[in-house]
Amino acid sequence: MSSLADAAAPGTVLASGALHAFASTVLNTTTDAIVAVDDGGIIQSFNRAAERAFGWLEHEVVGQPSAMLLPPPDKRRRGDPAIPDGPTHGSPVSSVALRRDGSRFPMELSVAPFNAGGKRHVAWFVRDVSERTHLEAQLRQSRKMDAMGQLAGGVAHDFNNLLTVINGWCETLGADSSDERHAAVDQIRSAADRAATLTGQLLTFGRKAEVSPRVVDLNVVIEDVAKMLGRVIGEDISLDVRLAGRPQFVRVDTGQMAQVLVNLAVNARDAMPKGGRLAIATSPYVLSPAEGHDYGLDPGAYVQLRVTDTGIGMSPEVSSRIFEPFYTTKGARGTGLGLATVYGIVRQAGGAVWVRSRPGEGAAFSIVFPAVFEAQAAVEEPARVHAERGSETILVVEDEPQVRAIAVNMLRTRGYRVLVASTSQEALELARAQLAIDLVVTDVVMPNGSGPELVTKLRADHPTMPVLFVSGYAPDTLLDEVSGDTAFLQKPYTGRQLAMRIREVLDGPARPTEPPREGGR
Repeated sequence: MSSLADAAAPGTVLASGALHAFASTVLNTTTDAIVAVDDGGIIQSFNRAAERAFGWLEHEVVGQPSAMLLPPPDKRRRGDPAIPDGPTHGSPVSSVALRRDGSRFPMELSVAPFNAGGKRHVAWFVRDVSERTHLEAQLRQSRKMDAMGQLAGGVAHDFNNLLTVINGWCETLGADSSDERHAAVDQIRSAADRAATLTGQLLTFGRKAEVSPRVVDLNVVIEDVAKMLGRVIGEDISLDVRLAGRPQFVRVDTGQMAQVLVNLAVNARDAMPKGGRLAIATSPYVLSPAEGHDYGLDPGAYVQLRVTDTGIGMSPEVSSRIFEPFYTTKGARGTGLGLATVYGIVRQAGGAVWVRSRPGEGAAFSIVFPAVFEAQAAVEEPARVHAERGSETILVVEDEPQVRAIAVNMLRTRGYRVLVASTSQEALELARAQLAIDLVVTDVVMPNGSGPELVTKLRADHPTMPVLFVSGYAPDTLLDEVSGDTAFLQKPYTGRQLAMRIREVLDGPARPTEPPREGGR
């Protein structure tokens, strides 16, 4: 038997036993697998890294065909190269190798010819890139999900404009319709409500939904939701809740957290048609710098939520796509938005979610949220009841003609004096021409000047002018340019919702009197 320790480049001679020992030490301490193969394809040498990578011991493979380390040609993935047998020192190529247990792993392969004992050999330099391939796939998936989230949010924003129009005219028709037509209007409104729920899920996936996060003990949230999960998963699935011994404080929207747990429970139930076990657990988690880089988060202290099931599991192809909107393996029974919504909620809360699963081995979802070490109980004031009508002067700024028309109709029928502008420039001109405007209701995203830019210009002359922003997006993604005390109403809205929100703004705390402007205005 010859080994790489006996080999040298063509034209050289091994000098001594010391060089032999040195070469043997190098071979067995390198992290790359090195396999020496003779010109007949028979394995002649197998270093310790090769033993770890392939699962075989050296004495088990020396003298065996090197083909045992590769998948059969008819089972290789398209594009996987065979081992080059010609003399080459080219760049590493990507291929796939076969372990002793039959599993495969991606590898980077370099080959180099050498002579030993007067015979031609080839050295394989094999590097297992499983972990790197997995991380690269996660990064690609994260980028793809972010891009899809932007698309989903944009579609939902435009659709919410249409739903605002539908809701508004349904409200107008419903007030004047006969009983027969009133029933038809109710059906239209019901369909619009279901559509609004769908767009809400899209906005959640795109991390553009309006949320009210507060510091809570995640253990308490889970305990509350667990009381109803039994009805969700059915009697043939056992629920095992194991919470950390200490409170696990995070800043989340509790309603959305309930939605995360229910969606994961439903997904687990569907994966266990013959029954099984659903486990929910919390624990402290330290996110490493490498994990933080992979998921776009800062390393440090987090709280982990794990949801595991004993279901049918998933293939790598399925698990790589389950967070995509409208991707489903349930056929007509699935919408493809359950896990996409989970992804959006978690990312919007500053966390990350990933899944580990194999066919027949269930699935384990891991979610991490930034830990909060000092939780402060939020004191919520009781909601005030406001009237729907008024007589103030309101400037409505909206670039969508149909939305503008229904908003104006909603307000005028409730007694308000309404000024209308389709652009920021028109709004500025109207504001300069009017002695008093009690409130500005403006869309956020508009061509030729956004709502926040308009408000900045208006408040140069009217520092205390009250403003109500409306948009199909959420305030935390849109209102960075204005102060945090600005009111917001998310589309789609009804006439009553718009009127109530306006009264909340107008009837709020007394505003300081504006200083007089030059020219007496």
